[in-house]
Amino acid sequence: AVIEFAELEDFLDLKLKNYSSGMQVRLAFSLMVQADADVLLIDEVLAVGDASFQQKCFDVFHDLREQGRTVILVTHDMAMVERFCGRAMLLDEGEVETIGDPREVARRYLELNFAGAAGAGPAAARPEDVTSGVAIGDVWMEDEGGQRVENVGQGERLIIMATLEARQLIEDPEVGVTIHDADDVVVFGTTTRELGREEEPLRPGERLRLRVALRNDLRPGRYFVDCGVHEKEHRVAAFRRRASHFLVYGNRPQSGLVAFEHTFDLQRGLAVTEPARASR
Repeated sequence: AVIEFAELEDFLDLKLKNYSSGMQVRLAFSLMVQADADVLLIDEVLAVGDASFQQKCFDVFHDLREQGRTVILVTHDMAMVERFCGRAMLLDEGEVETIGDPREVARRYLELNFAGAAGAGPAAARPEDVTSGVAIGDVWMEDEGGQRVENVGQGERLIIMATLEARQLIEDPEVGVTIHDADDVVVFGTTTRELGREEEPLRPGERLRLRVALRNDLRPGRYFVDCGVHEKEHRVAAFRRRASHFLVYGNRPQSGLVAFEHTFDLQRGLAVTEPARASR
């Protein structure tokens, strides 16, 4: 049963010392499943194996919980923590950082791992600012209550705010923002012109407040906001790269950069018909 669960039947003649680290973890987890213990310590077992083996591990977790056993899961996968744990503890450099609700602990984990790195690197330390005709002031995130935030849950409302001040006459201004991930992949962008709006010229000393609101369907991770203003003939009047940043947390299963709200229907009982032949 142990070998079958670990899916190692084809390697029975192989010596244990020649097993890969992933094979050893599979075998160890299979042995643990057979153990009659009240407390089980599991360390990153789902980092190995294909989808079918991982699903078997998920099934084991559910069975252990139903049996009332205590499972201590050691992992960096916050989706697993929120999915399987009733209580979580976050360790930082050997010290207990926080302990409590898995959702809150997962949020704190993202803060520690991404927020600290947000100011690192030459691109973040020396933003590629262009300020010729417009000064871009503060750029920040807000929740629906108007409170400044740095962490936004999946499915929540994300509101980007910024202040602008014209230093000279800007005819035909186009104001926009872009969101990109840590790899500089653009995941969202919008401008007044793209929305079909023709703005009045900006007069010297005129101040504006920008507000862009959208549903947060991004996957968990760290994101940056660029802000810019163009004038006629597409000249750049102002641009701030990585003007602000925020963290997305949550455990919504998804593939790709965003998780669009959608429906998925399957029709059954349809009559089988001959496939249409391609015309010649």
